[in-house]
Amino acid sequence: LDSILVALDKVKPDLIVNACCISSVDACEADYKKAIKVNVHGTANLHKAFGAGVLSISSDHVFNGKSSKNKENSYTEPLNSYGMTKLGQEAVSQVWDGKVIRLSRTVSIEDADISEYLLSLYKHVEINVPTFLYRNFIHRQFAVTAIEHFANNFEVMPSVVHYGGLDNYNFYNFMVLVAEEFGFDPDLVIPRRQNNPSYAPRPINGGFSVKLAMKLNFPMFRIGDTVQRMAKEANL
Repeated sequence: LDSILVALDKVKPDLIVNACCISSVDACEADYKKAIKVNVHGTANLHKAFGAGVLSISSDHVFNGKSSKNKENSYTEPLNSYGMTKLGQEAVSQVWDGKVIRLSRTVSIEDADISEYLLSLYKHVEINVPTFLYRNFIHRQFAVTAIEHFANNFEVMPSVVHYGGLDNYNFYNFMVLVAEEFGFDPDLVIPRRQNNPSYAPRPINGGFSVKLAMKLNFPMFRIGDTVQRMAKEANL
């Protein structure tokens, strides 16, 4: 808390975007106490130091993955420790009158799994991609524009907003589109229909409704926009 107070005294921000967290699902599962300390207590410290003006970034992992149509007020039921810590973060935000933007899967060619997939495709090696993980995939830079929009209109925004791509895709179909955009053989993308039992559980039918974000004039993007932005990121 002391280090936060020192930083705030130097910067004197009008608003804080709380993007600090342990975002690895498996890392949170491996060390739940540390995940709580960073994701929940860290958010509490920000609010203690600054007050209500904190916009925290949460996740569709607060849902159980039984529906991709969840709205901001839908029932929450995390399946993993990461989702529990994000729900705890949201509870802290609510107590302090802060606000939350829930993101679905944000992507970039720098992501560990995607960069590994792309390298394999470049080498003409097959990749096995889950068919059962659905998300509103959105390029990370597009998500940044949404966060900026929220921050610039913070006072009139509701307490929670869902943001992601307009299209809900499974990971396999998403990577087929990526392969085609990058000029790789899409037949090298092989569907994987079983989850790895060594991984922490994930919401299967993930993502959520982004209708509220549309009504609030957030910049919205289709799946093709995200794939093209990834290609631009790779200078293709």
